[in-house]
Amino acid sequence: NAYERGLAYDDLLAAEQAQIEQGWSMSLQMPRYSGEGQTAQITLKDRNNEPLSGMTVIIMAERMTRYAQQVRAQLIDQGNGVYSAPIAFPITGRWFLSVMADKDGARHFETSEI
Repeated sequence: NAYERGLAYDDLLAAEQAQIEQGWSMSLQMPRYSGEGQTAQITLKDRNNEPLSGMTVIIMAERMTRYAQQVRAQLIDQGNGVYSAPIAFPITGRWFLSVMADKDGARHFETSEI
């Protein structure tokens, strides 16, 4: 809802600034085709390029067509800042990804398109 987002715009700006200041980085490796047996993987690092562990990482993929499709996965900490989980896209196409990593209330959020 655009009106409600507008009312919370200052909160959004504050959250974006907090994310910049914490200095975390995220790299995303996603499958480029549909079907079972695919893996989503991200790597998280802090401002000193050290791996971040113990995070809760959730990925939401959406494909907007006449009938919207959504795929959601919670990634598992594999160690050394790497998080992965199986993911299956029902069809090939243009998907929009939202990834949120959280630890003790500190959050990192990124969007991407594949």
